[in-house]
Amino acid sequence: MKDSKDKSTEPKATSKENIEWVLTTVFHLPRFWLIAGVIFIILSMFTVSWAPSKEASASFQVTGTTAIFLALLWLPSLLRVFALAGGGIKTPAGEINTGEGIDKLLTLLKQDTLGILISETTTAEERAAPGEKAKAGELRQQLETAYVSRIPMGQINNELAQLVEQYKQVRASMPSGDERTFQMESIVGRMRAIISQTKLSLNEIDAYLRSDDIGERLLGLSYVQSSGDERHFEQVAQIIGDPQSAFEQYQALRAVLETISHLNKSQRLALREILTKQRNYNENKGQWIKRGTDRYWLSNRILDRL
Repeated sequence: MKDSKDKSTEPKATSKENIEWVLTTVFHLPRFWLIAGVIFIILSMFTVSWAPSKEASASFQVTGTTAIFLALLWLPSLLRVFALAGGGIKTPAGEINTGEGIDKLLTLLKQDTLGILISETTTAEERAAPGEKAKAGELRQQLETAYVSRIPMGQINNELAQLVEQYKQVRASMPSGDERTFQMESIVGRMRAIISQTKLSLNEIDAYLRSDDIGERLLGLSYVQSSGDERHFEQVAQIIGDPQSAFEQYQALRAVLETISHLNKSQRLALREILTKQRNYNENKGQWIKRGTDRYWLSNRILDRL
């Protein structure tokens, strides 16, 4: 009896198959996330400078941005750890436990980091295969909820106004390059997070899109990206055809991509005409979609769906 009792209380060995399943599940990185992360890590390490009197020069170094992207590359795996395991993980901010763990993890991220995560997860969602879109969408929604939860009650409009001003400040004060694009994408991500949980009238969005203020236009584009509301097609198409910057045109292309399934025949023809003209790259004529850029890739996707 004693031997039988000892055997019954003896812990069972974990099979090789179970171990392999856990490792595969936890450490598998979604393809869309891995590709986007690696691309941004590589791009963040190169700096190209050019002056009229000198030849172009390039430098290679690990920057703070590189470190951020490298850390964020493993975020999906860390989220799975919380889903699969009991216990917790020790951090300088305390122990992160299952259940409340994911929310607590997100509280460790700064506002701008949450913003870039939202923006990049949205991009990954746009580019993901049909079977992967739902996963990216769930993560994006979780990030958006985490960001909005930090805004005090009654301060939503003030937060949007601050983001509008922050975008204008970044464009005015920072030199063109990856770091500025990083900051602007973070702002777009935060705008989208707020707008996804805010009710704005048709007239308000139209006013933003028609505004001479570049920050307000970006806010309007962020709304269309989130809502896919085709009623704003005319204003978005106008921005694609006459953008104030390459970044603004890129955001307008992302916005119109979300509206395509709702466009009528005349709108589709008008959009095709605008894209065909813009893809005939000529800065002197205000035609800005250059082959090899993200905007060119987006325009291909749009034309394929028209």
